[in-house]
Amino acid sequence: MSQNQKLWGRVETVLITASADRASSDFVHEGNWYGCCVDTIANGETGMLHVRGAFEITKNNADEVIASGDFIEYVDTNKVQKHDQGVKVGKAYEASGAGTAKVVVVLMPELY
Repeated sequence: MSQNQKLWGRVETVLITASADRASSDFVHEGNWYGCCVDTIANGETGMLHVRGAFEITKNNADEVIASGDFIEYVDTNKVQKHDQGVKVGKAYEASGAGTAKVVVVLMPELY
């Protein structure tokens, strides 16, 4: 189970084929999905990806200030930031201040 999961309510998973080695809890973009790996998945192997739920994800810039409820987007370094022009993947569950490396994001696949 993803060690970065923060809420235990509604969580959904999908089966993906990893395009690279993935560690448990990695936030990734695989195929048409964005989410957090349930377990470690070797390159070319199949595994489960959490696509809905609240997860702690690394910010692209630790100095960015994110407010609770801000839309969050995927960054191609498998990180997130406040929505600007990229693909929305969810909303910030709680605020994340400057100097904080992570933010809790409610992943919402209906946004992409």
